[in-house]
Amino acid sequence: MTATDDVAAALSRAPRAVAYAASGGVRPDGAIEDVSRALRAGAVVVTPSLYGMYDCTHAPAEIRDVLLESMEAGGSITSWGSTRPARCRP
Repeated sequence: MTATDDVAAALSRAPRAVAYAASGGVRPDGAIEDVSRALRAGAVVVTPSLYGMYDCTHAPAEIRDVLLESMEAGGSITSWGSTRPARCRP
């Protein structure tokens, strides 16, 4: 795939996987929205950007619930974090 900043165009191609590396510290709400969108599109998402999800069992509900709902809607999975990724499935 060619690099693009057109998220809609990239997701319309039904990617099987997305490596999301944008900063979650600078724009946490935007990062949650971006990852959620990719999960709803059915992509497997790998990202270190959502710091609150490094331990999904103790993540803030307002983050975890949105992402788990997106995973369920898209039939997707994800891996969070960089050193000890936790796998969460709805």
